[in-house]
Amino acid sequence: MHFALPIIFLLQLLTCFFPIVQPLCLSHDRLALLQLKNSFTIDKDASEEASAYSKVASWASEGTNHDECCSWDGVKCDQDTGHVIGLDLTSSWLYGSIDSNSTLFKLSQLQNLSLADNDFNDSPIPFSIGSLYSLKVLDLSGCQFSGLLPRSLGGLRGLSFCYLAYNNLTGPIPSSLQNLTHITELSFAYNQLHGQLPAWLGNLTQLTWLNLRNNMLHGVVPHSFSGLRALEALLLSHNELKATLEIDMFLDMKYLRRLQLSGNKLWLRTETNNSNATVSKFEVLHLGSCNLSNFPSFLRYQQKLKIIDLWENQISGKIPKWLWNTSRESLGKADFSRNSLTGFDQTPPVVLPWVRLVSLDLSQNALKGSLPIPPASIIQYDLSDNELSGEISQSLGNKSSLQLVDLSNNNLSGVLPRCLEEELTDSLSILNLASNNFHGTIPQIGAHGSKLQAIDLGHNQLEGPLPSSLANCTMLEFLNLGNNKLDDGFPSWLGALPNLRLLLLRKNKLRGVINEPVSDSGFPKLRVIDLSHNRFTGLLPPHYLTQWSAMKRVNITQSSYLSGDFVFFYYDNTTYWGSYTYSMNIANKGTDIAYSNIQAIDLKERFLEALGVCKGFRCSTFRITC
Repeated sequence: MHFALPIIFLLQLLTCFFPIVQPLCLSHDRLALLQLKNSFTIDKDASEEASAYSKVASWASEGTNHDECCSWDGVKCDQDTGHVIGLDLTSSWLYGSIDSNSTLFKLSQLQNLSLADNDFNDSPIPFSIGSLYSLKVLDLSGCQFSGLLPRSLGGLRGLSFCYLAYNNLTGPIPSSLQNLTHITELSFAYNQLHGQLPAWLGNLTQLTWLNLRNNMLHGVVPHSFSGLRALEALLLSHNELKATLEIDMFLDMKYLRRLQLSGNKLWLRTETNNSNATVSKFEVLHLGSCNLSNFPSFLRYQQKLKIIDLWENQISGKIPKWLWNTSRESLGKADFSRNSLTGFDQTPPVVLPWVRLVSLDLSQNALKGSLPIPPASIIQYDLSDNELSGEISQSLGNKSSLQLVDLSNNNLSGVLPRCLEEELTDSLSILNLASNNFHGTIPQIGAHGSKLQAIDLGHNQLEGPLPSSLANCTMLEFLNLGNNKLDDGFPSWLGALPNLRLLLLRKNKLRGVINEPVSDSGFPKLRVIDLSHNRFTGLLPPHYLTQWSAMKRVNITQSSYLSGDFVFFYYDNTTYWGSYTYSMNIANKGTDIAYSNIQAIDLKERFLEALGVCKGFRCSTFRITC
């Protein structure tokens, strides 16, 4: 140990006199890189990562770094030979096609290649990729490649990591890939692959990560998969697999931490006498739509779970008490939605025990009783479409991280809690309390400014005026206060909200004359407005209809559904995105129609009747007949 300091000092001294020099780039490699750069257009829309930038922008054919391409951004050379052995152009704004004549394939000594998060314009993965025999790492995920998975890949026998996720690749998994005997991580997720899961995948015994989720693969899960003893993650969710599976098959995989089977047509048998069932192992467990009839008993022994999804099964009855002791210190996301759960096997009030829980989804069950109390860490709290009763506790205001609260379609009552005026709206993006029995006035939501994107308080017994604090909610896109007892004039002041797209005020006691717009830019993004069944009088100023330019007709094939996006931070500051699709009821020809997905198309004609105005656009003024 006493020799360590002098040796380190000597090495530092030698570095001062003999500095490490970058190898000179070989001229043919430099030329190949420059030609590769010139074959693409730089387009900021070609990459989705916020941190993206053009790595090739600094590459130059002349100047101080003319002969130093080994120091170019994203380029790595062999210290001895000068050959380019690494090329990382991830998120570099590259746009254009790539084919087998590309000078990329002249870099014959490449060991690591990443072109992830660029846009190669639906070109197929060139078959010349198979000529890069030295490749160990290949990342072409999120590149907009299309066509078949290339059989040339099977020739890359030294490949250890292969990521082709988030493309438009089709066809079966080619049998030539069984030659990749050194492969440890393989991801073809989020493509359009079809055919059966090949049994020979079970022979790739070095695999630690196999991700085939979100494709169109069908058939059974081969029993040969049980031979993947090194597997840490098996992700097969959202395919068309159809078979009966025994949980024991996965419990025998010693290192398996992530298992995703949701969204198939599987029947998972969870009864087990396997001694491995008592060993805590899983961290991520997706067993949604696996035809489960109860909570799997092996969950009793899982103390490291971070995510558990059991959505859309046939689990009925009360949530068992023993589940509260599962993974108390680690569980972050629990999704038990779309089952037949009736309550909690616990004396109220029910306090959720998971101290790191950020997302709870118990929607679309038959839960009765009062609302369960989430921990302070909660971010997404969804108990919609149940039979819950009682009031919302003021303690909800102590959850300073809450971004989504959906308690709609229950039997909740009482007045809305005052925590909506301050604490909650500092973080809240989505608030849906629709279709309950709340009464009283609406609190001054967003009084101090807020991040709210959607507020739905429709179908309650709320009364009094609209809260003027809504004028502070500059991010608001969706506002539904319909089917209440609100008594106020037309809220022209909402026209100042720059992002408001849907405004639903039908079936209230709103009254008086609708005055001319306050400015020429009122309601700049409005697509849907429903004022029907109120007490307005007089004429609807025609300027409103001329101002609502966002209602212009667009091609329906180019339309999208109106939804809100929100972001929450999960373990280790990893960013997780969520989205929330807006839904509503609209009166159309005298009939209430539920729109669970609202398309961003021309809605002016469609909702004229909801406005209570005469049909057609030839009228110079529109008389309110609500």
